[in-house]
Amino acid sequence: MRKTNKKITEYSFKVPIFNQKIKILCGTRNALEYKFSKDDIKLDNIDIADGGCFGLNEYIYIWFEKNPTIPIIVHESGHCVYAIMKTYGLNIEDEELFCYLQEFIIYNILQCVKITSPIVMDPINQKFVQEVEHLS
Repeated sequence: MRKTNKKITEYSFKVPIFNQKIKILCGTRNALEYKFSKDDIKLDNIDIADGGCFGLNEYIYIWFEKNPTIPIIVHESGHCVYAIMKTYGLNIEDEELFCYLQEFIIYNILQCVKITSPIVMDPINQKFVQEVEHLS
């Protein structure tokens, strides 16, 4: 289910088998802070982070600054998968389950956010790069 207001796009879905509810929120920092503060939630590091993931009640929330990069989406989806596996007592070393869950979550995140640029951040050098070299 997708809901949009002027400042935040919200998308919620369930992860099959686990019946885990996920809410994705994408918007400006101020809008996200305001929305969460109404529920008395303080987002850690919102002033420096471009995204985050946390569990609350029956939901796992993933939030993004508008137009997140693909590495940020992958990073936050990893936190989400870890939370699901931990909640259900699953072995985090089950690589195949981790990857399938991450694929499903990323697919759903992409239904909510808009990727407007191929720009990604090089995690080693912390610099933005336009092109990714392909290994031959």
